[in-house]
Amino acid sequence: MKYDLIVISGNSLDSSPSLVLSFEDSIYIFNIPDQTQRLFREKKVKIGKLKHAFFTSLHSKCIGGFYGLLITAFDLKSSNISISAPKGLNLVLDSYHSLHSQENLRPTIVNSYFDDNITVKEHHLLVSIAYEVKMREIPGKFLVQKAKALGIPPGPVYREFTEGKSVTLSDGRVIHPSEVLGDPTPGETILFIDCYSHEEVKLLPSSFDSVDFVVHFTSIEIMLSPEYLAHFDTSKRAICFIPSQSVTFTSIALLYTSIISLYPTLFSPLVINSKAYNAKGLEYMTIGFPGLSYLFSPPEKKSFIYPEPETETISENEELPLPIFDSFMVTFLGTGSMYPSKYRNVAGILIHAKSGFILFDSGEGTVGQLRRRFGKKNSEIILKNLLLIFVSHNHGDHQFGLYQLLQERAKTTNVPVPLICHETLNNHLQEIENNSGFGSLCFAHSSDTCFETGTIKLETIPVVHCRGSKACVLTVDGGYRIAYSGDRGFNDNFPEIVSACDLMIHEATFSDDLSKLAEEKRHSTMSQAVATGQRANAQFLILTHFSQRYPKIPVFDTNSSNIGFAFDYLTIRFEEIKQFCSNCSTIFQKILELEQLE
Repeated sequence: MKYDLIVISGNSLDSSPSLVLSFEDSIYIFNIPDQTQRLFREKKVKIGKLKHAFFTSLHSKCIGGFYGLLITAFDLKSSNISISAPKGLNLVLDSYHSLHSQENLRPTIVNSYFDDNITVKEHHLLVSIAYEVKMREIPGKFLVQKAKALGIPPGPVYREFTEGKSVTLSDGRVIHPSEVLGDPTPGETILFIDCYSHEEVKLLPSSFDSVDFVVHFTSIEIMLSPEYLAHFDTSKRAICFIPSQSVTFTSIALLYTSIISLYPTLFSPLVINSKAYNAKGLEYMTIGFPGLSYLFSPPEKKSFIYPEPETETISENEELPLPIFDSFMVTFLGTGSMYPSKYRNVAGILIHAKSGFILFDSGEGTVGQLRRRFGKKNSEIILKNLLLIFVSHNHGDHQFGLYQLLQERAKTTNVPVPLICHETLNNHLQEIENNSGFGSLCFAHSSDTCFETGTIKLETIPVVHCRGSKACVLTVDGGYRIAYSGDRGFNDNFPEIVSACDLMIHEATFSDDLSKLAEEKRHSTMSQAVATGQRANAQFLILTHFSQRYPKIPVFDTNSSNIGFAFDYLTIRFEEIKQFCSNCSTIFQKILELEQLE
């Protein structure tokens, strides 16, 4: 029997800690932050083996990626996932259930979980739960000489004994595992703990003598306090997660770096800084980072296993001041559809205006993408100065990142941000706010078809997609008009209502050879998006929201100086957009070359 503990994500600009306890037949996950399913795909973790999820709290860093991962698991027919979580998650799940039509997509909430692999004891604190996970004992070695002495023929039957099964021989004798195996090794106990305050620390047991291994999700500020450290034996193995500047999604970071090398004056680099955090006082702990694992069996090989270092590295870049512009600017934080992938996050578009920032949709991982693009301090400035959030419709790839975004924004200001979205999404966020234990999300819902704040005006336009889907036209300082399609089928009057605009950002989910599929899914093809821009008299058109069937690039075959395609982390000033569109064919060829090298 083999089982190990694997770090899926660490504590970086674009991720929060998550681990899986992996057995041969099942995996158990502890916390599911934004973009966990993206990491599952990139690290080739089998979602289909996911059996149970443990949440240490209802904070966004623990549950932000849950819905996306759940839907993917459901699509893979793994609909029997159960969960353990603090009180209140049932109400959040009920509100989420109104956002979709899949009746079976409702996991069972379990207290004090146990099965053939693990037995779990829960320590309920104020807003969090610490999980004490006792693993099954490890069977002793198979003793071949004893088996021969008992007349057991070699073959597959040997494996049955190592799996703890009794075997009936051809002569009727029943041989039990204890007769042919050495002494078993007791299963170890792992503690997963995540304290959010010194008040929670006071509620902990005085010590955890029965624990063999500790996973500290607790923040570094609380973990370094003498009161916290007093509960743990420094001779025991432990993992902690200190802030790191390491890149979580290296594939897209390397791709983006290659693209911008073509036009260094047009594009700016990502924020990457490998400066180490001072971990004085935690020297006996192992720092958790993606790919690190601990092998528990066989007993004689217990050890940490460190992944191979990346063969390619990304140059370090310090956080720079936010770019300045004469008109307005656009940043694409995600350009894919349905679910995050290796090279594309899901929908998220930031408009930079002179008076502040406007966000079109907020798919899972929007905050992480923002931090990797501009840095932590700049991201705080952007979040604090958000003038408006527009969510085009209720599909997860357009709104699963809202919880983390609103929670992070609430750290910078208590001024509610206007949120234009469907009523059911508003209700869902209200349930999270009421039940998480982490305070207000500081948003004010609006269902108005026309919304104005300061020098910003946004008008919504009904489009053909799912129930309640809307596009919009945003007018920013100076009268610039930006049209955003959201997700839409081709046959509606969206372009006629837009009438004219300086920039249209339009979904182009499918290539032209999949027009029938586009019609069935109520999406647009590349050519249909281009035709929409022409009908709306758009001065410039940027295509986005590409199907994940195109791993790096869509099928792009235009040399137009007013049509371009978006890629993750792209930031473009409107006054430079003609230059960008004119160079998209060159960028396309560069990506093709990189694809052929893989």
